[in-house]
Amino acid sequence: MAGAKAHHLTVQRHRHGKYLGVIRAALGHWLIVQHLIGLALHPPPYTGKAVADNDPTGEPMLTYHKTTEEEKYRITAWQYDGAYAIYNSDAYEAQKARGVGFANPKNNFYSFYDGAALVGFINLYEEETEVFFGIGADPACCGRGYGQQMTRMAWDIAQSLFPGKPLYLEVRTWNTRAVRCYEKAGFRIVGEPIRQTTPAGDGVFYHMIREK
Repeated sequence: MAGAKAHHLTVQRHRHGKYLGVIRAALGHWLIVQHLIGLALHPPPYTGKAVADNDPTGEPMLTYHKTTEEEKYRITAWQYDGAYAIYNSDAYEAQKARGVGFANPKNNFYSFYDGAALVGFINLYEEETEVFFGIGADPACCGRGYGQQMTRMAWDIAQSLFPGKPLYLEVRTWNTRAVRCYEKAGFRIVGEPIRQTTPAGDGVFYHMIREK
């Protein structure tokens, strides 16, 4: 009897262990399904990565997202020195009062990060046949390659938002650092320099475009 009883207990343990294994597996699959359903119903905020994994420069990958209200205050507080001070902008509150710049709903601003550091932003403004491109970098981050990365990425973002439309920008002719940056990112100068008046004052500009 003792042997039969021991055998019976062994069989019972085996069955319980088998059933527990099945239950654990089923529970694991259920949790995975619930997680996927949760992502579908409540997806995380979209974050893009600068240039694909085949980035030929070997530079750090940047992440980006739509510019937040808090970031607009931070960006408009940036102050440039010397000749570049012409790029200092009005405070965000002043822009909101006039509905311009960061407060213009027709602009599409994206903020770029290197890790936890906000290094710059871009703006894309759709026109009838093309898209205007604007860019700015944290003064402390200028000259470190971020501008070229953001400019290359602006093309990809623009094509996802406005397929088939070329990008164009206007840059002051004396800003050779910016001109080289744009050329390396696929832009080219079109036509002769043009003189025009902007909110930042008069100047002579190159018209640059990227079509592919």
